[in-house]
Amino acid sequence: MRDLPARVTARYRCKDGTRLVATFDNRADTVTLREGGRTLGVLEGQRPASGIWYAGSGMTLRGKGRDARFEAEGRAPTQCVARD
Repeated sequence: MRDLPARVTARYRCKDGTRLVATFDNRADTVTLREGGRTLGVLEGQRPASGIWYAGSGMTLRGKGRDARFEAEGRAPTQCVARD
């Protein structure tokens, strides 16, 4: 298994205009999602065949590489891309 940094932050731009900041905690296997400086929730890591998959607090974040799909209760699912 490769050695991952303890925490990694990614900034996503989504097709619906949503801008997410995702802080991945590799040791706890969680991601904290923020939008506009507000914490949306902490999602738990799931077991994807490949890529990422986090779920919790009525939300999911799934993806591979720079691409992700964000789903939240009361919102339409949206495709997102991590920006540099």
